[in-house]
Amino acid sequence: MIHMVNIKLTSTNYLLWHAQIEPILITQGFLPHLDGSSPCPSREITTPVGTKSTNLDFATWYSRDQLIRLFLVSTLTEESMAVVIGCTSSRDVWTSLTRAYSNASKARELSMKDNLLSVKRGDLSVSEYGHRFKAICDKLAAIGRSIDSTDKSHWFLQGLGPAFSTFTAAQLAQEPLPEFDTLLARAESHQFFQRSYDISPSSSSVAFYAAPKARPPTSSQPQGRFKKNKGKANLAEALSSSCSISQPNVSDWYLDTGASAHITSDASQLDDLTDYYGSDRVTLGNGD
Repeated sequence: MIHMVNIKLTSTNYLLWHAQIEPILITQGFLPHLDGSSPCPSREITTPVGTKSTNLDFATWYSRDQLIRLFLVSTLTEESMAVVIGCTSSRDVWTSLTRAYSNASKARELSMKDNLLSVKRGDLSVSEYGHRFKAICDKLAAIGRSIDSTDKSHWFLQGLGPAFSTFTAAQLAQEPLPEFDTLLARAESHQFFQRSYDISPSSSSVAFYAAPKARPPTSSQPQGRFKKNKGKANLAEALSSSCSISQPNVSDWYLDTGASAHITSDASQLDDLTDYYGSDRVTLGNGD
């Protein structure tokens, strides 16, 4: 039986030790000695003629009880061995160990569950938060108090915080609730995309406006008109000279203004004409 016990009792693993040893006690028929349902017989019995004689039942019971006591002691560390010094029966050993460690283990279990409920992502990455959360769950499982799969997933989602409120709501709406490992992978992907959206361009946001050069006003030509195919300029010079650069406080930029044309030589397409006397020019794609 000794080879069936892999974990020896310490001050911190009573529940795990108990979960490991209990099936052995049941299959070997040891529990009646430990729970008191098989009390110790008297050492002697009185014969019909009134004389005293050794009770054979006592000898059998005592031999078995010492075997159980030996088995229990063999599963203890030196630390826990001190608890059972002076115990002469298997029941004494069992009761002393239960009294010494069960309450402490229960308190430890409750403490770990409190930690599990209070752990939050905060400034941690999803991966770091998931690692901490899982570590506590693993400790509870190690003492025989595994967290229910649904509770585990639910508490993990709760700890993600307000930044994941939409993600959390979407996951909670699923039936059945996804397993913890699945949720962790999805949350990591969600955070990755969140961060990719938050990355700003290396250069400042720039709004460009380029205006074609108008001919100087004359008495024979209307003001504000552009003559087609007039003049050439270097595109880089045009951009650097005629761009209106600003960095507004708004975060949204719209590439399409909805206009049918941004540069035109047809004055009829313009609602509002303004004279331009600058030296800037625009070079078209065909070289004009």
